[in-house]
Amino acid sequence: HSRVTPVHAACVSRNGRGLLLCAPSGTGKTTLAYACTRQGWTYLGDDAVYVLRDSFEPVILGKPHSLWFVDSAVSLFPELRGCPTVRDPNGDLRIELHTPELDGFAIAEQCRVHRVVFLERVAGGSAGLSAVPREEALRRLLADLPRFQEVVHDKHRRSLEMLVETGPCLLTYSDCSSAFPLLDSLLE
Repeated sequence: HSRVTPVHAACVSRNGRGLLLCAPSGTGKTTLAYACTRQGWTYLGDDAVYVLRDSFEPVILGKPHSLWFVDSAVSLFPELRGCPTVRDPNGDLRIELHTPELDGFAIAEQCRVHRVVFLERVAGGSAGLSAVPREEALRRLLADLPRFQEVVHDKHRRSLEMLVETGPCLLTYSDCSSAFPLLDSLLE
């Protein structure tokens, strides 16, 4: 923890410009990250990534070599049917994919964060983007941060403050296909 700040988020990128996808556990980060990668994006991580501290720009270090799905993901991605299940670090049964073994699946270990995107999946309705005030975005990111000694916590806070300078936003969407055009628009 002396060089990086953990962030509970997925991360995908296009042309080296990353989108940090933030949401509570079980609400669609992995699903959206995987769906984006199937649409030509580059995958960096699905649940935990790290901000490189002491950098002049917000750089994310990913964990791109695996994806962990809940078993219901088979209904969205039929190709997951028959994949082996394993217990994740929390003891929950998950489908684990090793991304280097997937054809056409682009991965990267780091990228510059272009935007922080908070996800809110809703049933039905149209997809939309709205701004999230920086103070609210920082509060949300800090809420998921483990508590450390005060000096370490202050360094983590400064890293997260750099992230929220990217103009955080909220993406509401009902399915991945409705999210894709809005995610693309964030990189324009």
